[in-house]
Amino acid sequence: MAGRSHGAHQCRQVTPATAGGTTIMAETLENPDMLQQQESAWQFQPLREQDLPRAHALSVAARWPHRLEDWAFCLALGEGLAVWEQDALVGVALRWRYAHGMTIGLIIVADTHRGRGMASQMVEKLLADCASEPVLLHATPAGAGVYARQGFVPAGQVLQMQGEPAPVTPVVVAGQIAELADASALREAIALDDGATGMGRAALLQALASAGRMVGLYRDGRLQAYAVVRLFGRGQVIGPVIAPDRDCALALIDTLLAEAGPGLVRIDIPETSGLQTALLARGLQQVDTVAVMAKGAWPIPAGGSSRFALASQALA
Repeated sequence: MAGRSHGAHQCRQVTPATAGGTTIMAETLENPDMLQQQESAWQFQPLREQDLPRAHALSVAARWPHRLEDWAFCLALGEGLAVWEQDALVGVALRWRYAHGMTIGLIIVADTHRGRGMASQMVEKLLADCASEPVLLHATPAGAGVYARQGFVPAGQVLQMQGEPAPVTPVVVAGQIAELADASALREAIALDDGATGMGRAALLQALASAGRMVGLYRDGRLQAYAVVRLFGRGQVIGPVIAPDRDCALALIDTLLAEAGPGLVRIDIPETSGLQTALLARGLQQVDTVAVMAKGAWPIPAGGSSRFALASQALA
């Protein structure tokens, strides 16, 4: 991804069309001749830190909740593609490469340029130099067809749960819940995450631990589960949550909800997590559903724990 030359220019927390900013915009089938003419006017360049205010402006226009700080956090962990038309930034997409696999997200196209194939081209370019890597992304139902044509297949659904937490009797499980505040505890959390996801996300977990608060469930001196809470958008987001079972996951979530204070809390959960009813009882509503789409052979988790909540739809 070459650098951009100066001559070629770059309260609800969700809207139904965007699922919080990590899903893919729908596009119609395009005329090939028209696409060729349009692409000649578009300059695809790496997204740089100094471009983030314009990327943030695109997301504000699309009514995404992301703060400028959220964009900066995501770009620091991955790399992005910016589409410029003269001096205007009209499209953005990011990717995050882990030890075993990659995710793509934060794909946004300016209102004036939707339906012209830009999102498809951005994803194609992000895939170009890593064809052998398995890839995961989250798409709106309308946008799923665009990426199916690029070889992505359905791999489940994610439910976006969000709201102001209501007081509940917390789930009680055997063990001790404690903050994971030192390097040794973080290494344990990374190992637990590897076993549950197979992705190798050490850098992500280190960044999450620095940006937010990480708690864990210990039994007999061994870490069995962990969860993270951090600032995001107009409130806070809980995730990832990695645990051996639903009750352990809920015990950690309850701990973080009890300390969240007033304001919005968001949790993105796999549809198979079994947490939806419990989160509804805790004041969080299901505000969106997005499709998980995968390309390639995704790593098979080797551990006894599962992912009960995502870090985000983009970071997965």
